[in-house]
Amino acid sequence: MPTFLVTHSAMEFFADGDDVNVHPDLYAIPGLQVKFTARISRNGVVETLRAAVWTDDSGEVHTLIPGTPRGIYNEFGKLRLLGKDGTPSSTQGVRLAMTSATAMVPSGWFWFAEWDNAALPSGVVEAPANGDPFDLSSVVLGSVVPGDATFYEDMLTAATDLQAAIDAGDIVVNGFSGAYGDLTGTPATFEPEAHKTSHAIGGTDPLTPADIGAPTTAALTAGLATKTTEIRWNGTSWGTRPANTPWGVVLVSTNDENAPEPTVAFGLLKGDVHRKLVLP
Repeated sequence: MPTFLVTHSAMEFFADGDDVNVHPDLYAIPGLQVKFTARISRNGVVETLRAAVWTDDSGEVHTLIPGTPRGIYNEFGKLRLLGKDGTPSSTQGVRLAMTSATAMVPSGWFWFAEWDNAALPSGVVEAPANGDPFDLSSVVLGSVVPGDATFYEDMLTAATDLQAAIDAGDIVVNGFSGAYGDLTGTPATFEPEAHKTSHAIGGTDPLTPADIGAPTTAALTAGLATKTTEIRWNGTSWGTRPANTPWGVVLVSTNDENAPEPTVAFGLLKGDVHRKLVLP
């Protein structure tokens, strides 16, 4: 008779304890069992399957009275068949009769999984048509009626829709648009970083004389060209600097004819005229 294997792993978890990783600590659930009952829906009413008739390949007809197989979870949380004598099987999983086997009457019946003390959600075990193993996690995440949307699928759909709305800009997370102007608690002023090179000649933002109120080179040259300057010392005129003729200054040490001691003097040069300014 065709069968399929039901597998499952169930563990109890707590917050992370004193161990080397940061994962929640997992523990086996002592005595956790699951039972399988054969059921069928008649006129919209689900009831226990009393019996089924199956014809084997040789043509022999067999009347099958479904039992109530039970599985128990070992110290590693793995599902094992619990024998009628109460001894767990040494092999993984529980092997059940294929509900969609050919030459089986009635058709459309199914296995229903229930955990003791309602430890996990109960539900329909959908026998795979290709005979692959069936993981009871599908029952835990599903509902009683096969094909219905599960609570977890609804949550995933809602989360996907929410993210799409955020990406489209239809929802502003926490009321913040992301603009700097919407930030609160920012300083009124900021101390600038060192940047004098940007204001130097050839920099990215050079300063001009007008920026600091200084005359330009052209303005200074124009002043020399239009003005004469008289040099006076102790009320005596030493001459006049003609327009557009700069003065040169030479510092010398000499003895003035009228001074009893050596005196430091400035020599003023104007063209070929040399004047001496004596400092007492």
